[in-house]
Amino acid sequence: MRFIEILQSSVKALVKNKRRTILTMLGIIIGIASVITIIALGKGFQNSVVQNLTQSESSDVVINILFQPRTRDLSNSSRSFYDMADLEMARAIEGVEKAEIGELERGFTSINATTNKNELKDKSIALMLNTDAPKETILTGRTLNQADVDATSRVVLISKATGQDLFGDVESYLGRSVEIQGILHRIVGVYEGQPRTAVNLNANRFDIYMPKTTYEQYYAPKNSGNNLMLTIREGYVPKDVADQVMEALEVRGSMKSEGTYMVFDMALMMEGIGNILTMITYFISAIAGISLLIAGVGVMNMMYISVSERTKEIGIRRALGATKSSVRNQFLLEGLTITLIGGAMGLLVGILISRIASQFLPFTAVVDTFSVLLTVIISSSIGLFFSVMPANSAAQKDLIDILR
Repeated sequence: MRFIEILQSSVKALVKNKRRTILTMLGIIIGIASVITIIALGKGFQNSVVQNLTQSESSDVVINILFQPRTRDLSNSSRSFYDMADLEMARAIEGVEKAEIGELERGFTSINATTNKNELKDKSIALMLNTDAPKETILTGRTLNQADVDATSRVVLISKATGQDLFGDVESYLGRSVEIQGILHRIVGVYEGQPRTAVNLNANRFDIYMPKTTYEQYYAPKNSGNNLMLTIREGYVPKDVADQVMEALEVRGSMKSEGTYMVFDMALMMEGIGNILTMITYFISAIAGISLLIAGVGVMNMMYISVSERTKEIGIRRALGATKSSVRNQFLLEGLTITLIGGAMGLLVGILISRIASQFLPFTAVVDTFSVLLTVIISSSIGLFFSVMPANSAAQKDLIDILR
């Protein structure tokens, strides 16, 4: 039989048993839809994460060289880790278009604070720089908010223990002033904080919160920071240029004896994050794809039933000259047709579900060419793999036994 005749015969057989065909397809549709939905949402989330982390108004290639101090005191200080000599040395390296000193936000710094009463001693204070409102239990007053950040307000939030150290046992600290390097700041709130015990004496404990913009305006040293930002010239390999700058800093850097230098390459980090998110997406998709194995067993069961019911048809076709190969191909095409149609419908359902889910998520699902090819490959593989044994069973039936 010609291929077109075998295909027509297969389609007629499936249409003849519509209910059984649809129920068998249902497993394929659900499995494919689940995999496509997970992959689409996973890729959409991955793109959203990478875009947010790499969002920049400039297309320049920038690599950061960080300095890691050996001591905790130096790490917590506001001391600059680079000087003008370091900048000039970096700019002299071939391939460096621009070198600047920046600050990768560490979330805190150390500074001295005192009240405006001379009889009280100075106190070391850790200043939170994060713009988010501190997650502390407020005892009195209020927490810092975005309005304080936008207005560069000279206001602070202090811990209960800090208030006791600075003012003693008084009824309220609200409205009082804390003098930090000669500048007065008004206390707007008091929070519980961690008690000073032997257990947490050396733990990270913040005594006072200040808006980041206020710190930057009044206290942040000029031309200082813990980060050397290198803008790489076009045509140069960023990693090679950064390695040369690193070697120069390790030999002649102003802080070479106080710690170590390390390269922070955003491109490499983004590639690593993307790979991790992709692996997670495919792992979850593989778990969801287990349902496709169950659907494949359903296809095999249906094909065996079809072979059993159509024994007389097989015998008549064989008696009229049909070869074993044509019989085998017909049942293979039936299984393949079921899975391909089910796969196509599953792809459409998966796209629809992912698009609907995108309306309630902060990112857009992505259905790419890979997802379409994956649908075709999986559907074809299931159709062929789970139809081979029933098709061989039909082709191997003995003509004499059928006609007996």
